Amino acid sequence: MYKKITFFIVIILLVVPVGVSLAAVPTDRDFNTKAEEMRTAHQAFKDARSQAETPEVANANGNTNTRQGMTKDQIMERREDQRKITLQKVVDLQIAYFERVQSRIDNMPNVSETEKTALTSQVTTAISGLQSIKASIDAATGAEALKNLAKNLRTSFMGYHELVKAIVDSIHASRMVGAENRAGDRASAIDTDLDESDAEGKDVTVLKTELDTAKTIIADAKILREAGQYKEAATKLKEAYTVFRSISQAAKAL
Repeated sequence: MYKKITFFIVIILLVVPVGVSLAAVPTDRDFNTKAEEMRTAHQAFKDARSQAETPEVANANGNTNTRQGMTKDQIMERREDQRKITLQKVVDLQIAYFERVQSRIDNMPNVSETEKTALTSQVTTAISGLQSIKASIDAATGAEALKNLAKNLRTSFMGYHELVKAIVDSIHASRMVGAENRAGDRASAIDTDLDESDAEGKDVTVLKTELDTAKTIIADAKILREAGQYKEAATKLKEAYTVFRSISQAAKAL
């Protein structure tokens, strides 16, 4: 059972992805509080487990703990209580995370309302499922019941990991669409400037060719983004901006 609870602590780190910066929302403080509560509960469980497994738990009669004046049954009960509390806090943290994610979905600037609705529906379903699991944990009594709930939690958390991955992909895609649009706007602005220079009799043939190259790079970035290769798409856009800077510098010398 201890290994299963430790697994949940690890899986939380997987479900809450590293490197994804969520916009500041009202639930951030709640999430941080829940994370601290989970860590405290987990440490308390480890302490209770250690006490229950230490040979010195009982006295010579096998009844009383010589260090804290607790019977062996009381020590075992304390361990089970801490198991339950730890599982509850793990679920609380996951619920708080999904609530924070919902706020992030609401503020996605480059995602259609249809996609937002679909993501919101999945998050709502996940929260509802977690609340049901928490209710089952609250009502559970005995080590065997908690053990079965732990198995269910493990399966559920693996599913939530896939859901969060999909949401993270949507966040990355949203950001990349915005970046592509800004790059396209920059290309259009340079195109306008070059047309004005051309009208003034300046030779912008080479610069126009370079601009076409930048536009092609932006198109390539879009293809990479649609394939889910967000890092590679971002690198491509950087290449486009390098070309933009080269054109701007050359245009000053015309």
